[in-house]
Amino acid sequence: ATYDITKIPNGEKFPIKIFKEYLYEYKTSEATKVFTKLRSLKSGERYTHELKLKEKDSYQWFKIIFVKNENGNFYGMVQNVNTRLESDVKIKHQDEQNLFILDNIREFVAQYDINGNLIYYNPSFRKQFFPDSVDKYTISTDSTGEKWFNDCLIPPYHSESVAYYESLYDEQHVYIQWFNRSIVVDGEVQSVISLGVDISDMQRSKERLEFELYHDEETGFYNRRGLNRLFNELKETAFDMNYLSISSLNSVYDIYGYEASHELVEEITMLLREVEANGIRIGKLSDSVYVLVNDRLQTNRKRFEGRIFDFLNRSIRLKNFVLYVTADISMVAYPEDTSDVGSLLSYGNLTLNKIRTLRNTRILRFRKSFYKETFEETTLMNDLRQAIDNDDIKLVYQNIIDIRTGKIAYVETLARWNHPVKGPISPSKFFQLANQSYLAIDLDFSIIDKSTQNFVEMKKLPEYQDTTLTINVTPKSFMYDLFGERLLEILRKNKVDAADVCIEVSENSFIKDDNEYLDRVNYLNSQNIIIAIDDFGRKYSSLGILGSINFDVIKVDKVFVDTLHLNQTNTIMKMLVQLGKDLDRKIIVEGVETKEQVEILKNLGYRYIQGYVFSKPYAFELAD
Repeated sequence: ATYDITKIPNGEKFPIKIFKEYLYEYKTSEATKVFTKLRSLKSGERYTHELKLKEKDSYQWFKIIFVKNENGNFYGMVQNVNTRLESDVKIKHQDEQNLFILDNIREFVAQYDINGNLIYYNPSFRKQFFPDSVDKYTISTDSTGEKWFNDCLIPPYHSESVAYYESLYDEQHVYIQWFNRSIVVDGEVQSVISLGVDISDMQRSKERLEFELYHDEETGFYNRRGLNRLFNELKETAFDMNYLSISSLNSVYDIYGYEASHELVEEITMLLREVEANGIRIGKLSDSVYVLVNDRLQTNRKRFEGRIFDFLNRSIRLKNFVLYVTADISMVAYPEDTSDVGSLLSYGNLTLNKIRTLRNTRILRFRKSFYKETFEETTLMNDLRQAIDNDDIKLVYQNIIDIRTGKIAYVETLARWNHPVKGPISPSKFFQLANQSYLAIDLDFSIIDKSTQNFVEMKKLPEYQDTTLTINVTPKSFMYDLFGERLLEILRKNKVDAADVCIEVSENSFIKDDNEYLDRVNYLNSQNIIIAIDDFGRKYSSLGILGSINFDVIKVDKVFVDTLHLNQTNTIMKMLVQLGKDLDRKIIVEGVETKEQVEILKNLGYRYIQGYVFSKPYAFELAD
């Protein structure tokens, strides 16, 4: 609205009373000042003032503009600025609220000019970064710091980063995640706003979880996952991985219980920490298996292995006893032995198994031939499984002759495997593989089942009327808890008299645990099954076995037959034949190939002969 005040007669006083009814009392003096100012205006001068005027139920803000003309008259224009001023008040109030929030939040807020100078920071920021009286702060010239700032100066004008700082109040680091964004006007960056969030608790939880992911919980040594990560970190260097197996732990647990075995593990851990203190990195795969990783540039390989071997092969005093601990050590050199860091642990374990097989060394370095041998054995074992399932293990038989009567006293079952690619595989080879795995039991019972079926047909022939069937079984099968029950079940199924069956078990099987084998032998004896000790004299030959275990038959190994011309062998053979008579045991001599050997054995008093001189192995069909 525009108001013409020229109607006021020239020279008269301004009618202040007209306005008083619109003025708040505290604004009256302000209005008086306005009119006083107007009176002092010179011609052509302008005066502007904002005034709050009453209305019936509210108020309005007006902007009043006065101009004095040449005639001394005043022209005025009044604008309603209520809406604008209310907005200004709201904005001011909001600014005050925002400042209050910024002053009291835990987050760190800062504003930088385009040169990286700090132009604003909230109290949290100041407390963290410069609690002393500092009024200027410039971003770090560190490359990481420059990057986040420079990223904000170009589209899309924002960046994120995580940084850690030394805490001013404790020894822990403070981890802050920064969210940085530029204020851009008309395409020009005016300043950069940074909001920092303290993620220290979350970061420490993450670090703890990550540590647990890659380390053993009890010792803090690397676990398998941690070792593989370590190997990847070291793959640009040369290093040795030593794979340690600590003996005695399982036996300590079995004999002395958990507390003693746990105490032993703690002692071993303490020993290894001494090694770790010398810069050797250590991993733990189990309580008895550890991995030592050493930088070859810093350690001499032979000296290191010797020191570790001597260090770990020692007596350890526990609370209630002293235990002598031994360790086997396999070593894989990277990158000489393998350039694949992912194979290091498997090669270390493979070499450790080789130590157990060889039994003549405690420290052994990996050779590529070990992998080839293991691969071939594993492949062959899988093929053996398939051969058993497909009934590809064929049976042949060899007669054992009573040289006094010329009759077939026994017929031994022999297994043969003709591999489709490799050709004939020796029985010693595939039985060894079977005995190393779960296949032994399946293989043995398959042979027992087929051989007893064939034996039923053999017994129909006159030459087999008084013959006993002998079957070799592996130590693993013989010690199988249900061996006796399953054997008798097969005999009943195939209608074979238990007294016509002889089970042969190799002599070295009985060296391990006489008591357990004695229980098996006694049970089979009680079921009228004949028991023979096979290969007597090949390896261990303990006469104590003959006295403690109730064998029915002793099979003398070919090693004695090959040296019959020696006086020492003759003396032993005389003793054995006499021992058989004294113990009422039948003795079979294996591997007899010549008539001269037969005559010598006959003169020594032997009766049962097995060998090529009388019978080569044959398929049953050839016996018809």
